[in-house]
Amino acid sequence: MIATTTQILIFIPAMFILLWIMPDQKIKVIFGEIRKTLQILPISKIAQAVTSWSKRKNDP
Repeated sequence: MIATTTQILIFIPAMFILLWIMPDQKIKVIFGEIRKTLQILPISKIAQAVTSWSKRKNDP
């Protein structure tokens, strides 16, 4: 648990630093690809699957 939290706390600032260093053109391309991917993925279905999985995991 602590290792995962530490990894997240290191990963997020590292991503901000990388985005800050990158040229604007590349950032636009990256966010464009993220937007396309989010339009394809059924986010609500993924959220439902995660919710049902966590409920099953917590039930005895």
